Amino acid sequence: DVIEASELWWWVDPEHRGTGRKLLAAMEAWASDMGAGSMQIGTVDGLTPHGRNRSYERLGYEPKDRHYIKRLR
Repeated sequence: DVIEASELWWWVDPEHRGTGRKLLAAMEAWASDMGAGSMQIGTVDGLTPHGRNRSYERLGYEPKDRHYIKRLR
């Protein structure tokens, strides 16, 4: 079996920016200790140019998949 860690969504208020990177590093370390071979982060299209998040890319993440959603109401 392959273990992959994933975060669903997180936000850090502007006055606490920098804390998010520490939280992400702690989560990556925990996931690795638990045996995860990779970690995925979800982003929302439209929040960044061309659907890419350069902040995550600078941390070593690369674009992989796209999720689709269907509005029911």
